[in-house]
Order: sequence, then structure tokens, then C-alpha cells
Amino acid sequence: MTSFYLLLIRSEDGRIWAWLLNWKMQSLWTILKLTRLIDILTKHFDSNDTHTRAMVFSSYRDSVEDLVSQINASSPSLRGAVFVGQSGVRGLKQKQQLETVARFREGVYNVLVATCVGEEGLDIGMVDLIVCYDASASPTRLVQRMGRAARKRSGVIVVMMTQGKEENIYKKSFVQ
Repeated sequence: MTSFYLLLIRSEDGRIWAWLLNWKMQSLWTILKLTRLIDILTKHFDSNDTHTRAMVFSSYRDSVEDLVSQINASSPSLRGAVFVGQSGVRGLKQKQQLETVARFREGVYNVLVATCVGEEGLDIGMVDLIVCYDASASPTRLVQRMGRAARKRSGVIVVMMTQGKEENIYKKSFVQ
């Protein structure tokens, strides 16, 4: 018999988030982290002008799709888009990538959730908030992600991590 639990979390702005879980501790950390991400994005867009943009980096393609789904469902002020590389039948072809970037620059999307394909090589445009959703073991990758912010005006960079594994990965990236 499988047990399910209802998890309720009240965010700083008073919203209540609810999840039905097949209980695993990893699921709890994921939900808490996702809730915090939504809070960070919502506060950013509530306190800035309509021309602000944000990028969220995730190391995993499946996470990117899940994050965009949750971001878009959480608030009408958040308009997220998936930005991943080509990989067989999954992923975005180059033409789709360029269309997504163009829509992001135009403001159709204000949150671009990307894998490493968003780190370099494309003219993404002005980004005021960078969120590294998971820790990267590569200092080069971290610097490239951070380099996306504040090219023409000040910006904010947030590195999210859970205690334990992700925290250790992040610390190792500075030792290399």
C-alpha cells in the first residue's frame, strides 16, 4: 500500500502551495526549492519594470520542462519558456531556439529556463536576474551563467542549493 501525504506551505507573500506526495525526502526538498524559486521570481517582477527579464538555469532537461510548467501556473506575471539544446527528437532545433530567444527579447516570455545551452554563444538580450537552480561542479559554467546578468544595468544572481549534496558540489566548484 502506498502512502500519500498532503504538504501545505505558506510563502512569504501569503500564498498557500499544496502538493500531494508519495513521500520521499527528496520530494520535500524539491518542493521547498521550487516554492522559493517562485517567490524569488514573483518578487523580482513585482518590484521591477515590465522590461526586466530573468533566466533560470537547470542542469537537467526534464527539470527545465517541470520548472516552466510550475512557473507558468504560479502567477500571471510570470511567462516562462523552455530553452534546451537539440537531442534527437527531444529538445529544440536551432530555429526553435532562435524563435524562443526572439520572443524572450520582445517580452512575450519574461523567464527563460535553460540548460547549459543558454550559457554562451547566443545574444539573449538584457537579463536582470539569474537563478542557478542547481549547483554546478564547473566554475566555468557558473561564471558563464553569471555573465548573462547585468550587461547594461545592475542585476541579481541567485544560486539555489540544498544542504548536503548540492552544497558540496558548489563548494568543490571553487576548489578547482
